[in-house]
Amino acid sequence: MAAILDVQNLSTRFNLVSHTVRAVEDVSFALGEREILAIAGESGSGKSAAILSLLRLIQPPGEIDKSSRVLFEGKNLLAMDEAGLNRIRGKSISMIFQEPSASFNPLFTVGAQIAEVLGVHLGLSKTQSLARAAEVLAQVRIPNADRRARDFPFQLSGGMLQRAMIALALACGPRILLADEPTTALDPTTSTRILDILKERTIAAGMSMIFVTHDLELLSGFADRIMVLYAGRVFESGPASVLLEAPLHPYTRDLLAAIPRPGVFKDSGRLYSIQGRVPEAGRRPAGCAYHPRCSRAEARCRSGEPALVQKDSSFVRCHLYV
Repeated sequence: MAAILDVQNLSTRFNLVSHTVRAVEDVSFALGEREILAIAGESGSGKSAAILSLLRLIQPPGEIDKSSRVLFEGKNLLAMDEAGLNRIRGKSISMIFQEPSASFNPLFTVGAQIAEVLGVHLGLSKTQSLARAAEVLAQVRIPNADRRARDFPFQLSGGMLQRAMIALALACGPRILLADEPTTALDPTTSTRILDILKERTIAAGMSMIFVTHDLELLSGFADRIMVLYAGRVFESGPASVLLEAPLHPYTRDLLAAIPRPGVFKDSGRLYSIQGRVPEAGRRPAGCAYHPRCSRAEARCRSGEPALVQKDSSFVRCHLYV
């Protein structure tokens, strides 16, 4: 599969007064044409920092390492000038942010904000832009799209506003869609509908997508490939069907075990949870970052950090496979 995006040694840090926080460390991956890649992990694992770094949306005191490369159409996005990057943001590569209510201006209608993007990137007239805005709202299954385009953000429900955010991201027909936990604040039924819309539009438009989530349960039948992050590093990656059915890393196994399933509480009287928490980025333990929480940790896990090695069709960072 040809790669549309090639990420090499992506590292992002935040230079604080007292110490440096390494949010993303040496992350590399390739995104194929028409592929859905999911980036999964707990809060604090570096998922959002990684995806924001791709379009250089990290703000000071954040800093992307100069050795990092994000290649799109043969160009390193991290080395481009701001004007050149702005021509790509929102057009060739667009993004769905975590909180849509913070992404829309409350003083303008939803349709006008989508129309503005179309005018800037595609050069459409105001009339053409407003008509196209209603079209993309209809494509994401918003009923009465013409009328809803004239609504202000506060007039839409959370699920409807998330659909409008998707419409905004899809308006210019991007080649790559970045979705940063777009279902986090939604109920399960609405989340399922949003996933259906994303999958449908990705296939219809022939796009590639990077989907960020902390919930592995969402990814069955949705993602082609999954990359699991922990403490800013890739701990496991592979085909979604393989990773979900036969995970290699103890962390991935724990994430899957922690998913609530019917009858689990009734049988055991408790739900499974991972003990401890993700280490603070500036205070990671020596050796494997997961060893304080891992039931299979050995002495070598506490002293040396494992390398990322290939195991069949997957990659895993664990001493058990070295």
